[in-house]
Amino acid sequence: MTGLNVSYRSWANQAKKDALPTLILWLWVQCLEIFSRKVMAFDEDSPFSEFEHILIQDGSSQAVYDALKEAFPGRFSTVSPAAVELHTTMDLLTNNLVRVQLTEDTRSERDCLPPLPTSMAYILMLMDAGYFELELFAAIDDREGSLSARHLRVSTRRYSARYGRMARISIATKDKN
Repeated sequence: MTGLNVSYRSWANQAKKDALPTLILWLWVQCLEIFSRKVMAFDEDSPFSEFEHILIQDGSSQAVYDALKEAFPGRFSTVSPAAVELHTTMDLLTNNLVRVQLTEDTRSERDCLPPLPTSMAYILMLMDAGYFELELFAAIDDREGSLSARHLRVSTRRYSARYGRMARISIATKDKN
């Protein structure tokens, strides 16, 4: 195919090395990056245009057969004694799943976050109320990331600019009425 004369023996000698699976995985990741398409784009003047990844993390519950309540306890035990929750992290810009995890419905959503990358520059994380944790926010900020999170009683948005500088913090209390 390439016009090169490669003997079977030399190829077989390379293929039986322990590093072959690592090479194949690396090649696979390279192919995925080449063929993944950006499905969402922003105008240059949009504040979202600076991000290379916009990750959204949330979970969705589903009741299952009541006999499974020991293995999969539900949060709403009177209505659904057994339930599972599908936790998903998705990159909105490429429409790719980053992580999917199926757990019992009573597991904390924070336990299902993927590990944070060493650097989060150019990454925005969008999280729901179940992920509201100041230590998590500090870890994202330490990695130069940006986030937007919601709390049940407080509407909070916190964006940190690149290189760890805080661009905006705003906290607005929800009206109880």
